[in-house]
Amino acid sequence: MIPLGTKVGPPTQIASRILGALLLVHFALVVGIKIKIGQPDDILWMSHVGLLTTACGFLARKPALVTAALIELLVLHSLWLYDCISWMLTGSFPMGLGTYLINANALVWIATAHHFYLIPLLVIAVRSKPLHPKEALLIAIATYLFLTCLCRVFLLPAHNINYAFGVRIAWEHWFWNWTNRNSNGPFYLLGLNAFVTIVMFLPVYGLVRHWARIQSAHQANHTTNPRNHIGRSEEESDRCDSIGSSTTCTT
Repeated sequence: MIPLGTKVGPPTQIASRILGALLLVHFALVVGIKIKIGQPDDILWMSHVGLLTTACGFLARKPALVTAALIELLVLHSLWLYDCISWMLTGSFPMGLGTYLINANALVWIATAHHFYLIPLLVIAVRSKPLHPKEALLIAIATYLFLTCLCRVFLLPAHNINYAFGVRIAWEHWFWNWTNRNSNGPFYLLGLNAFVTIVMFLPVYGLVRHWARIQSAHQANHTTNPRNHIGRSEEESDRCDSIGSSTTCTT
């Protein structure tokens, strides 16, 4: 795969947009299926919104959106895959994230297929060109905050989309029990978003930053003028990730 964000000719731009269009078609299928089976609220799950974010990132050739999708989904989809694979091997869901698959028909499997392919796709795209990690982190935080507030205000507690009304999973733990006892309090959403940011988003952000440093070091080793890379300050490294940059900074 050609790195996302690389300034190349029209064929690469067309390939990126074709991929984005295919992802957008899958998102449209998800929307149609959820409406058909009477579960339109499910469209607002972060995993589905992440699919849309990825599609828009490839269509518009906006690396920050693709990186934001990886930050949003890497931990979430990894937990889902662990749950699903455990069910396939043992017949039980350790975390209860995929219990809806027990009686799933073909339409449900189509609507959930991105849980299997989206993370490998995002890792390949972002690992090859780790751009805009700071902007992506802010997008991920803002997206989840918006979704949880939207779900809390407009959706039913029984659906509990994005855990806006409580962390109801099969994994029994005193922390989840305490959290759920206080889920009606004024600070639940704030605490939920802080927890997700610290536990799920920041580790992936750190990973992307690590990839960016590795790429910068690799480029520095192959430059014809090593002095351009000696003594590079942290301020300069941060500027390479600034909003609006379209290529990896190497000077």
